[in-house]
Amino acid sequence: MKNLKSRLKYTILRLSKVRYFNRWVIFLGDLILSIIATALIEVFMETSLHIPVFSTSLLILASLVVSVAAIFMFRTYIGVIRYATLREVWRLMFMAIAKELMLGVCILWGNLLPGHIYLFLFADFFVTFTFMLGARLVLLYVYNAVLLSTYVKKKNVLIYGIGENSVKLAQGATKVYMSDYVVRGFLAMKHNKRHFRISGYSVYGIENEEELRNLKEGTVIIRSHGVAKDIYRIIEENGLEYEDATCPFVKRIHSIVEKESAEGKQIIIIGNEGHPEVEGIRGWASTPAIVVESHEQAEKITIESDKKVCIVSQTTFNYRKFQELVEIFTKKGYDVSVANTICNATEVRQKEAREIADEADVMIVIGGAHSSNSRKLYEICAKECENTHFIQTLEDLHLDLPKSVELVGITAGASTPNKIIEEVQNYVRINF
Repeated sequence: MKNLKSRLKYTILRLSKVRYFNRWVIFLGDLILSIIATALIEVFMETSLHIPVFSTSLLILASLVVSVAAIFMFRTYIGVIRYATLREVWRLMFMAIAKELMLGVCILWGNLLPGHIYLFLFADFFVTFTFMLGARLVLLYVYNAVLLSTYVKKKNVLIYGIGENSVKLAQGATKVYMSDYVVRGFLAMKHNKRHFRISGYSVYGIENEEELRNLKEGTVIIRSHGVAKDIYRIIEENGLEYEDATCPFVKRIHSIVEKESAEGKQIIIIGNEGHPEVEGIRGWASTPAIVVESHEQAEKITIESDKKVCIVSQTTFNYRKFQELVEIFTKKGYDVSVANTICNATEVRQKEAREIADEADVMIVIGGAHSSNSRKLYEICAKECENTHFIQTLEDLHLDLPKSVELVGITAGASTPNKIIEEVQNYVRINF
């Protein structure tokens, strides 16, 4: 018995690490449930209501065929069940309705029921919809109630920063099954004392580094944008644990800035002033760094003629604009060393977005409202395609396109969830 319990626990732990079911597994499950629903209603009508069915085998075969067609029609098998929304419920309902409409035609054409066809179709719709929805609810219960309860070794954590990236990190840590962490809130530097919440989590305001030093226990998660060097030092001096989720590309910039500024070079950061990534980069320079975002700013900046200059960039900055700003400093005659620190994935994404927008009649850019790289994508696409739309989710997409539209292009920011991208793609394919 003990060995059986151990095996069961091990199996549950293994299952918990499965990111999602294969869509064809979901398809097969929906198909089986749909056929079972029809068979149960047929048996009930014959045994309890004494309503004869002329051909049970033909009725089941018809249910099989129309179920396959309805499932494919409304694609109930796409998406990740544990992230399902109300949209999936509607999809299941319309699938069940389509099944009954097609099944009704088959029954009338084959004369499979002597009467009571409406009663049969209504009952079959109800049971089919209930079975398919119920199966998904059971799976959600297993994930949330059973799997999560088997793992109790968790750390209470605070996430440094209150930007969009931090919120996504908190939500992701919560949704990852078997996660080691329980997010308790956000840690915000230079924030007022007024207590408030973001996305359901408390925000703990830190006025200065001294207050940060007062934290004596807990775990701090550093977001992908990174933080200043002093933050690491304070955390380590206080004996706090921390998990560093800083993007490797951002870490590389930190190393470059630290090394070049130590050699006496003037650091110029090309990026959006006030952006958390840029603020973090600034914190690795031994002398005050200069942040440049526009041509006007670059033209106004003057540096001592004998001082060497090192130029780095925010990882998500517009690559073309970066080159233009670098050229301005080069023409001024400064001794410039340039580190192209734009993330390669960002550069490729921007290039591909530009190419797609150039050919598309309509362009859709998906991303967070405050996401720097998503906004850059929108700017790039808008220059190539006048009919460019920026959305966060499918709910933001309200297009009334003329029939002349032949090509709709889609791109998305780096942190946009695949589920949202897939929803938009499917919607566009179906409607346009």
